[in-house]
Amino acid sequence: MKKNIFWVILFFCCHPVWGQDCECHPDQDLQHMLRWARTLSPLPFDTTGPLTTWSGISLNEEGCVQAIELPSLAMKGSIPYNTVGQLSCLQSLNLSDNKLSGIVPVDLVDLTQLEYLNLSYNSLVGPLPPDMALLSHLTAVRLQSNKFSDRLPQFGDNPNLIELFLSDNYFYGEIPASYELLSGLEALGLQNNDLSGPLPEYLAQLPCLYVFVISGNGFSGYADINLAFDQLLCNKSRSLVVNISENEFTHIPFVSLTTFAEDKFQVQNNRLTFDDILPNIHLFEGIFIGSYSVERYAPQKPFSGDTTLIFSTRDNPLIQLNIDSTVTGSEYTWYKDDVAITTTGHNYLDLKSVFNLPKDMPGVYRCEVINRDVPELTLYSGNYTVQIDLPDQFNIEFPSAFTPNGDGYNDTFIIPAIQEGNYLVNEFDVYDREGKLVLHINNYLNGWDGKDQSQSDLPIGTYYYRFHSEGNTFKGTITLLR
Repeated sequence: MKKNIFWVILFFCCHPVWGQDCECHPDQDLQHMLRWARTLSPLPFDTTGPLTTWSGISLNEEGCVQAIELPSLAMKGSIPYNTVGQLSCLQSLNLSDNKLSGIVPVDLVDLTQLEYLNLSYNSLVGPLPPDMALLSHLTAVRLQSNKFSDRLPQFGDNPNLIELFLSDNYFYGEIPASYELLSGLEALGLQNNDLSGPLPEYLAQLPCLYVFVISGNGFSGYADINLAFDQLLCNKSRSLVVNISENEFTHIPFVSLTTFAEDKFQVQNNRLTFDDILPNIHLFEGIFIGSYSVERYAPQKPFSGDTTLIFSTRDNPLIQLNIDSTVTGSEYTWYKDDVAITTTGHNYLDLKSVFNLPKDMPGVYRCEVINRDVPELTLYSGNYTVQIDLPDQFNIEFPSAFTPNGDGYNDTFIIPAIQEGNYLVNEFDVYDREGKLVLHINNYLNGWDGKDQSQSDLPIGTYYYRFHSEGNTFKGTITLLR
């Protein structure tokens, strides 16, 4: 399990007092607690006395268990069915930072008075009970740093829920649509899971959300992190905490809010480019004027994936980057097979501007991009494997004769490969029988009509040709007839 733990300390106070009474049966609570105690080691309380003497156990006025506060005791064991889940008056359950294992029992959702649930930093496994939405009085849920799996739990329409920390587990899938109903949510920690998909649009509109940490997942696409935190509505003044680092996001908006806690706006290790970072560069300012906390936006993952490009010799071989070309101050350095070949101010590479011959173009290309206004950030493209569909030199055919007599048939020396768009960069020479050069053409395009260099008709007879293109030379004889 990933252990890069982000811990947000929020003082949990002012629990609401619910008007609904619980069914209090002190004797039954004692039996449930004794049954649970038999699974624990070391035992955190003396079970020989009444519940009023048990360490970490608080009772209500009727003598039923109202709170269990047993954190950081190195306590081993589990939470079996028909034990803690039967304490009908329980409002606070804190078993954090122990060594508990096993699953969370399904009868935990019967604790309808539960307001505070903290099982963090244990080794609990499996999916959570499917009906967590029944716990409608919950104000804080801290389940981080366990081994929970399955999709994220649903909490229904619960405006009372303030804290939801589910980080450092094995939850997967997308953020549930039902979280839109958590209108009082102030802190959401989902970091270091296997979550994916786009961010729901409603998240940024939750009016009291000011801690939003989802780093270390596989979220992708557009990340709307313009939180709509309303200090007046929530009656609180808070510094924002936003961490979307180590995901697959490709774009973020201009963030209008600036009330971030120091160093608590982090976007590094995504697939963002300068058009995302530049408008928000002020959010990364360091403690000294003109300095930046580079580690909060750099590095970034390659902004494009690996791909293979296949060109024919008739194509315009162009590698186009999926990156905003309107951003000023960017410089592009291109590499072929890890050797720098050119630096330009463009987000594309025209291979014909670098190589004269198509046979020199195949290879693995990549690009590094820097910008003068974003210190110490270099963007990397993926690898572009370029293949050129070169014609097979052994399949090139040359005519053995032609008849430039103006009858419209076979009047010029036609090389079929040139008609097909190949070998367009070439040299074409014609020699008479005595070896004298009578014609030289650069970039021959099938236009020779039997004339010499001075445009005089050559006599009927046999001539020798030499055709050179792309490092290949072809020689042969041609009979000129009229």
